[in-house]
Amino acid sequence: MSAQTDLSTLLQHLRKLRHEATDQREPKAMTRLEKEVVQLYDQLVGAYLKATETERAVIWVNLELRDRLLTMLVRYLENVSQQALKANEKDNKALVRDLLRRAVVADLLIDSRLQTEALKLAQRHYLNLAYDYRFDTDALSESLHVSAATFVQLAWQYQREQYRVYAVRALGRALQQNRDLEDDPEVIALAMELTDEAEERDALRTLADSYVREEFIRVLMSKAVSGKPEAVSLRRTFMSADHRRFFMTSLVAFAIIGLGIFIFLALIVMAQGK
Repeated sequence: MSAQTDLSTLLQHLRKLRHEATDQREPKAMTRLEKEVVQLYDQLVGAYLKATETERAVIWVNLELRDRLLTMLVRYLENVSQQALKANEKDNKALVRDLLRRAVVADLLIDSRLQTEALKLAQRHYLNLAYDYRFDTDALSESLHVSAATFVQLAWQYQREQYRVYAVRALGRALQQNRDLEDDPEVIALAMELTDEAEERDALRTLADSYVREEFIRVLMSKAVSGKPEAVSLRRTFMSADHRRFFMTSLVAFAIIGLGIFIFLALIVMAQGK
């Protein structure tokens, strides 16, 4: 089995498990599923370490997670950090270094999308161990970096193959990394085509904001499942990032003004009472 075929098989398995995790509610089944997912992550992390830059980009696109599988990726990092500590106690330096490499990749793929105490503890464990071993985690992370240009190329490839969701994720990732791409005519054209937005600004914002992007994908996939794959515009489905920020800012402002009026009236009543 070639490396490319092997990676394709792993990602297909990931999609299957993600579907199961979405539907599963039974505790015992979830425990079994989590164990299987964590084992799969170990294989994917190993593949990431050996992959080409384009293959790493493919893994990134498939790991754009905001569900149970992201929590399980954190659990994998916890497991690897604990294994590294135990290997260090046994003075197994080669195993420690291998586990440190895997911890770096897992942390890289989590990409600060979660901030939990368990994650912070796992990070502290492996980073302290890396310091003791003079293991340069930053250099490894840099060597495994995927450029924005690679994500753009992958987005075009997915679009040609009519994998719209993956094209959206790939181009969104590129825009997150390099906002200068918002001035690239070809990127703008692709963004407008993928989002069905008539305005450049709306198309780019749909993709560049990770939350809005995933909401757009959710709506897109629900349309496909319902048998209505017609154009899905961000403006016709939910508020854009700017609208959400404006709404929240206005809400806070009104709350502050309301509180101020309440305090002012209370002071007047108190003064009259005297």
